[in-house]
Formats: sequence, structure tokens, C-alpha cells
Amino acid sequence: MGQNLALNIAEKGFPISVYNRTTSKVDETVERAKQEGNLPLALSVYMEKGDYIIDSGNEWYEKTEGREKAMGELGLLYLGMGVSGGEEGAWHGPSMMPGGSFEAYKHIEDILLKLIAEAYDVLKSIGKLSNEELNHVFSKWNKGELLSFLDIFGIKDDKGQGYL
Repeated sequence: MGQNLALNIAEKGFPISVYNRTTSKVDETVERAKQEGNLPLALSVYMEKGDYIIDSGNEWYEKTEGREKAMGELGLLYLGMGVSGGEEGAWHGPSMMPGGSFEAYKHIEDILLKLIAEAYDVLKSIGKLSNEELNHVFSKWNKGELLSFLDIFGIKDDKGQGYL
């Protein structure tokens, strides 16, 4: 799933670094995390202040909040962002649910906005929705638990005419 998410991000024009870990390194890190009870904490020894961890597992929000606090005490940023949709979804339209450090989120906001553009394209091209209708749909989605960056269609373009 990680490979397909990386392909999706790369296809949107964003630079991305990936690497293939050896089995022994994975086993060693997982074992250390079991002993310490926290994989992000186990990874933190390899990081510098200001670095951020994006945990793409589907985790309970209270664990995300606890990890964000613990990483913050180490000078690291933590973003829990569950990804669902399987391997195909990761490549062609993942459901991503970020929570945690807003500062970490700001580092990847442009990537997420580009990925949400696919939802816009489907509604605009296939659904034939106008900008006003899109604004209405995304405004409804932007309430309650979905509160996020979905108000983009109500923002005027300061470099041209119309809306973003």
C-alpha cells in the first residue's frame, strides 16, 4: 500500500523519497517497538528536532494525541493519518484522515490538496457540478468531523478572476 501511495504522490508532481528496508532492520525496529511499546518513539532516535513522523496506520485518536505529545517533548512533529482504500485506493484515490500536529500537517497540506483534486475532478467532469454546487457539497463535507481544508471553493483567486 505504501508503494502505491508513493506512486500517487509522485504522479502529482511532488518529490518523494522511499527506500527498501532489509528484513533484519524491520524485524529489529519492530522488536524494539514491542519492548518500548511505541514504534514512533523507537524511530525517534534516528531523527532530528523538527523532523516529523506520518503514521499511516488506522489508530485510535487518543493514541495519536498521546504520541503527538510524546514526540513534541522530543522536538519532533507527529501526524497520525489513517489511510484506507487498499492498494488500489492508495494509488487512485485514498481516504486519508489526518490528526495530530497541525505544524506537521502544514508540511504535507499541498500534497493532500492535490490528492483531493481528484474528488473535485470527478464531481466537476463526470457530475457536471458548477463551482457554486461544488462549494455547497464541500461546505457540507466541511462540518463536524470532516472539518478541514474543504472551504477552498469559497476562496476568491487573488491572481485572477473567479474562485480557487
